[in-house]
Amino acid sequence: MRTKELAGGVIALSLLVLGWTALLPASSVVAAPPAFFPGAPTAVQVSRQVSLAEAAQAGAAKLGAKGGFTGDDVSLELEGKEFKGPITVSLKVEFTLPKGKTPEELKQLNEVVPFEREQTEAELNRLQNKTSKGDPVKFKLEWKVADPNDPPTPDYQHVTVVDPLKDLAEPDKDFRSETEGLGTPNVGGNEISAKFTASDMGMPGTMAHEMLHLMGVDDHYLDVYRYKGRDYPLPATGMAPTPLKEYLAAHKPPLPLPPAGRVGSKTMKGYSRCDIMGANSSRKCRKISPKDLDWFDSQAGTLVKAEPGETLLNKKDSDQNMGIGFETIVFAAPGSTTVANGISAYCLDHDRGIPFEGLFDVGPKASEMPGYEGVGKLLAYNFSNAQASLDDSPPAMQAAIWNQTDGTPPTAIGGPEEVRALMAAAGVSENTAGTDLPAIANPNAGSPNTGAVSASGEVLPNSLVAEIEEPAIVRLDAAQLYTKRFQAGKKAFGDLVVAANGNVDHLDLTVQRKVGKRWKATKKLPTRKFEAGTTTVQVPLGRLAVGKYRLVVSVGGPVGEPEGRTVGFSAGK
Repeated sequence: MRTKELAGGVIALSLLVLGWTALLPASSVVAAPPAFFPGAPTAVQVSRQVSLAEAAQAGAAKLGAKGGFTGDDVSLELEGKEFKGPITVSLKVEFTLPKGKTPEELKQLNEVVPFEREQTEAELNRLQNKTSKGDPVKFKLEWKVADPNDPPTPDYQHVTVVDPLKDLAEPDKDFRSETEGLGTPNVGGNEISAKFTASDMGMPGTMAHEMLHLMGVDDHYLDVYRYKGRDYPLPATGMAPTPLKEYLAAHKPPLPLPPAGRVGSKTMKGYSRCDIMGANSSRKCRKISPKDLDWFDSQAGTLVKAEPGETLLNKKDSDQNMGIGFETIVFAAPGSTTVANGISAYCLDHDRGIPFEGLFDVGPKASEMPGYEGVGKLLAYNFSNAQASLDDSPPAMQAAIWNQTDGTPPTAIGGPEEVRALMAAAGVSENTAGTDLPAIANPNAGSPNTGAVSASGEVLPNSLVAEIEEPAIVRLDAAQLYTKRFQAGKKAFGDLVVAANGNVDHLDLTVQRKVGKRWKATKKLPTRKFEAGTTTVQVPLGRLAVGKYRLVVSVGGPVGEPEGRTVGFSAGK
């Protein structure tokens, strides 16, 4: 096939070839889900959605020809840039029960989950969440129920609803819902598991708290053991009885078991008492902290929908313009680029050359163009009723579109009645007069980049959108030492609370003493293994002299830069 041949004869032959993979009549095809790139949405996705035209205006989108005239023939390269506007945090969760539960219990879970999803989503969006830049943050939950015997569904966080007196390895009447780690936005294959109690599922504040864990937000409180008026931080929240006894016995100094002391919770320093991730997620004043909303901002990638009915204008006036006929959703994480090698489109110019190379600009919607309203209806109908998948476009649709744009007879493998039936179903009248619509002009054809053109034929102005850096791989959210004053001359042990997340695997600690105006290292502790989350580490500070000290805390991972901070303390007589 020659690259510069009019479509009149070449395309008729192509349709004949396509006919060997005969399709069902359009009315019998079930509407397909959109095509996703780089793949199905991850369990946690944080995004700003912009239109294809807005992405083009910002220089974040590049549309290229792939060498065809109907079907999967256009590619979209999308760059994750720092757009302004609303942020959507989407979370997919799969609920199940422990194995051995009755069908009736599973039925009850199926009945409860939709209501709880609605209540929890409303709780997360109860207040007007905004970042420090003023961008709204909206939360969207997708929940479903799975049979306990089925394998976990990929790209979903997995929650097992338990009875803490029957379903745990160690029965615990004080058990609180818990997650095994934190969610990671925009990363596939990193799903986490959780255990929730049925009683917690009836509490919107608690459920919102747990959902934020699954999205990647850590606790802003810690559990403490209260003994003789002093709080000793514990290494984890909601410790089961046996691990609690073991920790108290190993503590320096050893701590007596309950009921000599008791476990309590307290919000960490630096966080509001109304923080929903603090010690009481049911307070009337509960809200998501500004720090956490800004963290979601730092994670937000760019999401673009290539929507049916949008036109793509060829930069070569001798080659065909195209109309998008199938929804494709493309996501690019912050600082990354996604190549969606699949935008399904139909030719809008019967007698122009097939675009084998070169770029397209984003044109107006067909429904906005005089004379192209029928094309807009056909493209919309194509996605909702006719096209079964991204690369499975029905030949009759291309024939119907050419009838509207070029006045060609409704000819296809299935015969003219198939084409006419498709047009009738879309609410489009046959172009029996043979009217040939003028091709949509492209005033941006001379530009080397993909741009956007309005319905009035004007090139839309470029917008200034900042490049965005990849999110920090490691973050140190808190480092707090209990206590802040020690007795000089004796070996001192401090309880250090560390909250670190991301790709963290080790913790480094150095003790420094202030000598004059400078800090001098007095002890370098061995590197410790560290898992992401909040925990308490008992630190041997050594035998301290009278003076001011600080503990240099640094967390790191296998890649990226470590993050650190200092915690001050003192020693006296």
